[in-house]
Amino acid sequence: MGTTWIPQTCPAPQCNFSFTTDVTMPAAVRFESLGRLCSAHAGMTGTAHFAAAVDECGRRNEVERIAAQLISNYDAEKFTWSFNLLRIILVSYQGASANVKTQMQNAADLQFGPGKVLVS
Repeated sequence: MGTTWIPQTCPAPQCNFSFTTDVTMPAAVRFESLGRLCSAHAGMTGTAHFAAAVDECGRRNEVERIAAQLISNYDAEKFTWSFNLLRIILVSYQGASANVKTQMQNAADLQFGPGKVLVS
């Protein structure tokens, strides 16, 4: 029996997966089964769906890490995010200057490629 994961990046009702890890290789995560699909991932197969959810969660987490590095006195309550229908992550940080927003966008483009993250 694997570990159940409910990605924070899925719309409600959220997807849920079961996965296993190899204790000798902690980074080795293997999809085991799909419990439920959210509306954003409807029609995907189990392993492709799991990979998409892992990518989306990783992108969201990395963009917040970028914001925290660029903003002095970072406050997580001011960081907001959502995904549009194309699964592009839309992020903003309340009170961020235009310069910081540009730096966030440039860092996200460098990390993920243009069009995967939009900073406003």
